[in-house]
Amino acid sequence: MRDLYRLFAAPLAALVLLGVPGAAAAAESPPSSAHAPLPASLVALEQKMAQIRFNTARISERLVFGEPGSPAGGAELGSAGNESKRQNLVTVVTGAIQLSPRAAVFTSKLEVSGEVSGHPLSGEAGAETETRTIGNAHYTYQPRAARFDGGRPWVRRKVEPVRKPHGKVALFADAVAALAPTFTNTLTEAEGPFAKLIDDFGEAVSVREGGSMILDGQQVTEFTATLSLSRLFAGKLTHREQREIVRQPKRATIEIDAFIAASGLPVRTTGVFGARSDGIGIETDILGLEVPVAVQPPPADKTIAEAQLVKLERKRIHRLASKRPRQAFGAQGQLVSRPGA
Repeated sequence: MRDLYRLFAAPLAALVLLGVPGAAAAAESPPSSAHAPLPASLVALEQKMAQIRFNTARISERLVFGEPGSPAGGAELGSAGNESKRQNLVTVVTGAIQLSPRAAVFTSKLEVSGEVSGHPLSGEAGAETETRTIGNAHYTYQPRAARFDGGRPWVRRKVEPVRKPHGKVALFADAVAALAPTFTNTLTEAEGPFAKLIDDFGEAVSVREGGSMILDGQQVTEFTATLSLSRLFAGKLTHREQREIVRQPKRATIEIDAFIAASGLPVRTTGVFGARSDGIGIETDILGLEVPVAVQPPPADKTIAEAQLVKLERKRIHRLASKRPRQAFGAQGQLVSRPGA
């Protein structure tokens, strides 16, 4: 799942670190050590959640920039059902993962909805993209690559170990983990795949139980937790950044909604940073566990290594640049072609 977060890590970093609209910072006073009491029903479900183990899962993710909307009734983040009139950018990712041996297959699509300058805007912003992971090899389908690399649309790269972030980078890494806690520890922690979600509820400043509903074909109960960014970023911000909360107190939290089945499975988890009308949201649905996952590498004659593709692209850019007429400015400042160009 870490590869998915790279799609939006940079914009989130800008919000957290630069203080632009939608950003939040820590409070001047140290975070309170008090935690919100958990509903008894949630405590019982967390005990079941902590026991869940699996090797394969079918999942869906929605990453929303703009107006995430409300999850009331289990509505999808950034969906048309929210009747939004603001522009939304939504990346929808669906697929399956296998933990051992490591494998995954996903398709993703960027969608646009809402309106800009009074004009309705809807539809797709891009075609579907497929990615496959087998062990330490990651493949991405890039049709543009086939135009100049001999018809090979699949790009292969090696999956590098994830380095622990430091400094400012660690801030938005923490924010990303808080927005999408469902699978954060799946590949690295022994406590269980949902340990981060359980910890977040334990650290929340408020937790409330909502109603019951049918979601993805399962009976679930909704629980909403509010996380304090002052607590999340404790000891990691400057005094200037800490003072930002005075000017934007309503943007100092991350809201987590978990829709949990009687088995303890978090069928859907959503996290929203910023206001519901102007923020960033991530939604994770677990559509099934222990599902068949068969991931095959693309045909060798249709695959190119990422490093080789970069070299071909550089050669192509150099070749195109060398064919353009050489130009210079004349005495009057006008743009003219050099003799012999």
